[in-house]
Amino acid sequence: PDRRRVLGPEMDWSEFREQYRSLHLVTLRDRTAAAAESRLDIAERILKPRTLGDVADSVALQKLQANLLAGFQSKGQKPRSAHTVKGYMAHVLAALNWAYVQDWLPNAPKIRKIKTSKQKVMKGRPITTEEFQQMLDAVAGVVGEPAATSWKHVLRGLWTSALRINELMN
Repeated sequence: PDRRRVLGPEMDWSEFREQYRSLHLVTLRDRTAAAAESRLDIAERILKPRTLGDVADSVALQKLQANLLAGFQSKGQKPRSAHTVKGYMAHVLAALNWAYVQDWLPNAPKIRKIKTSKQKVMKGRPITTEEFQQMLDAVAGVVGEPAATSWKHVLRGLWTSALRINELMN
């Protein structure tokens, strides 16, 4: 209480984290807030900042991005994919941009983001025959007996045609 709060680039990093948590992250979904906290924790362990300005520096952000790619603070110290690092950096930059909106930074941080290709791999795996049968067995309990026959028909159509749900809806 006796200490005067410093707001701006010289603001203590821990004070910024507390302000960001209590003023901004509470407005987001729980999972989004938890992801942001986790990404900021990793950035903090890599950069070891004392102040907000230590993180908002473009050289520090480049160092963070390079270290994330190299696998610093990852499980098993394995390199991270470019897609993963791009997502991590998005959370860090969102926090810094929020600080800029609060007038705590003189300018919005800038960094050349990693170029990533569009993902051309499956985002999931096909369900097995056993899983499909379990789904059919559960239909009546979910939609009721009167609608079960039509829903089973739709599910079999999806199964045999390999359509996705959004393709079915279109």
